[in-house]
Amino acid sequence: MSADSLRALATLALLHELADDAWRAAVERGRAQRPQAPGAGADTFLDGLAALVAEERDRLRREWAEGDVSAREPDALAREMAELRFEVAEMRGRLEAVEQLLDGLRAGVERLVASREGTGRCG
Repeated sequence: MSADSLRALATLALLHELADDAWRAAVERGRAQRPQAPGAGADTFLDGLAALVAEERDRLRREWAEGDVSAREPDALAREMAELRFEVAEMRGRLEAVEQLLDGLRAGVERLVASREGTGRCG
C-alpha cells in the first residue's frame, strides 16, 4: 500500500472519528436541553434533532437485537422513506433560503461599507 493511500485511509478514519465525537456531543446537548423556545437558533435545533434521531436509532437497535427486523412492512417502510425524503428536501430548501438571505445581507453591508469609505464618512 502506498503512503498516499495509507494517508488517505487514515484521514478518512480520523474524519469519521471526529464526526462521531461531534455527533455524540450534539446528542448529549440535545438530550440536556428543554423544549426549544422560539428563536433558539440553528445549533439548538440541530442538537435537539440529533437527540431525536439517536432515540430512534436506539429503538431500532433494540428491535433488531430482539430479532424483530421485519417490524414494518415494506410498503410502510417505503412510505416512511418518501416522507423522510420530503422532509429533507424541505429542510434543504429552507437552508438555501437562509443562505440567500445571508448573501443578500452580506452584499448590503459590503455596499454600505464601500459607500461610506467612498464618501470618507466613518459613522
